[in-house]
Amino acid sequence: MNEIPDYQSIMLPFLKIIQDGKEYVSSEIVKILSDQFQLTDDQREELLPSGNQAIINNRVGWAKFYLERAGLVTTVKRGVYQISPEGLQIIQSTPPPLH
Repeated sequence: MNEIPDYQSIMLPFLKIIQDGKEYVSSEIVKILSDQFQLTDDQREELLPSGNQAIINNRVGWAKFYLERAGLVTTVKRGVYQISPEGLQIIQSTPPPLH
């Protein structure tokens, strides 16, 4: 079983999801990332110790926060995100991983 990824591990896949320049709702990004990381239903529903938020939602939120601070993602409106020109440049210049 895969672990819930930390926010650093989510950052590049997050950018790749939104690289088409369309606007994405936060919940849509969380679902796509959860599918990519093959999270179980239990993992998708696992809450922070506070019990207020799912861990995966929290980690995607932190990834978005740091991507936005780096100028790679813009918030169109609350909960709606889009890649910035700088983010697109990063995605296009990132070499594929070696196997």
